[in-house]
Amino acid sequence: MRGMRAFIRVIYSSEGRSPSEVLQIMHGLGFEKVKGQPLFVGEVADEEELSRRLEEVHVALRGMEVRYIPSLEVPTDDAGKAVCNATGALAPWRALGIDVDELETLLNADVKRFRERALLLFKEKVDAVAEAKEKELAAEAAARAKAEREREERERAEGRKQKLTALLANGEGATFQELHAFSGYEMDELIEVLKELIDGGKVKAAQKGKNVVYSVA
Repeated sequence: MRGMRAFIRVIYSSEGRSPSEVLQIMHGLGFEKVKGQPLFVGEVADEEELSRRLEEVHVALRGMEVRYIPSLEVPTDDAGKAVCNATGALAPWRALGIDVDELETLLNADVKRFRERALLLFKEKVDAVAEAKEKELAAEAAARAKAEREREERERAEGRKQKLTALLANGEGATFQELHAFSGYEMDELIEVLKELIDGGKVKAAQKGKNVVYSVA
């Protein structure tokens, strides 16, 4: 099994030490430069050695006006498969809301039951995520459909308004009954649109005999 590999990414500053000086320091600490990147790598046997090596890097680079970002590569076996250590391996699962205490008890008592229970708990989490995403997608689709309906309605309303204006542009005007018959508006809608056009100064109303005649202003 390969040990862990510690990576140190260095961020240089124009006020700090030069890359060549940092390179010498990192080589002295047992880290090799990754070609083409401001990145150094070194082998560590375990987390204790990792902590010690990082402390050495911290002390060596202190006051040099450079920043560094450490990271860790998971150890792998000869086939390149990540090695999992059962001790403490469940701890990160707690952040997912999984009952790690229950799983640790099962792991120590019955590996088969642990496997079944862990798979069930993960399935519940996966299902919850999938359900949440489905709801998001459904809400987005509904919002798009609503926006499309509103757009189509605005276009229809604008089309009817243009038709209404065209009917009034013949020079003679038209009565409310004539506009209702030819515009496609419901009576309440026609009243509202005429009011809007009159208030906007686009249409005028005049009494002619017994009728009110609407015409382009």
